[in-house]
Amino acid sequence: MKKWKNHSLLKKVFSVEGLKIAIEYFEEKGHEVVAVVPQFRSRKNLSTDPELLRDLNLKGKVIFSPAKNIHGFTLSSYDDLLIMQVAEKNQGVIISNDNFADLLGQNIQWDTIIGTRVVGFTWFKDQFFLPLDPYGRDGPRIDDILYQ
Repeated sequence: MKKWKNHSLLKKVFSVEGLKIAIEYFEEKGHEVVAVVPQFRSRKNLSTDPELLRDLNLKGKVIFSPAKNIHGFTLSSYDDLLIMQVAEKNQGVIISNDNFADLLGQNIQWDTIIGTRVVGFTWFKDQFFLPLDPYGRDGPRIDDILYQ
């Protein structure tokens, strides 16, 4: 019996292996993929595998939201803003369980992205799942969103 990991958001440490599985899921379907990750996740004890995370970054599959260390304090940029910028500039779909409600009303293009191109996900064992109807029964189907 195969041992699997819990990649769910309930886990206290960021699952780099889960991120890799999600990236591979989309690449296997022919999508160009980039994940935006806060830079602090590359530090020891703040993710399950900082070395793998750095490797994904070097391969261009992960970009880090910038951070600065000033007088011993880490100041991290807000990764949600960078996610929106990347999605807007590249006509991308955002795969996230964040609803980005705090960004509504800041930018009309972002409002459109939040309302039509943010898709949640879930895990079962090491399997990554997207809902077929991310905007409900009467909304667009996942293939309509991913292949527009």
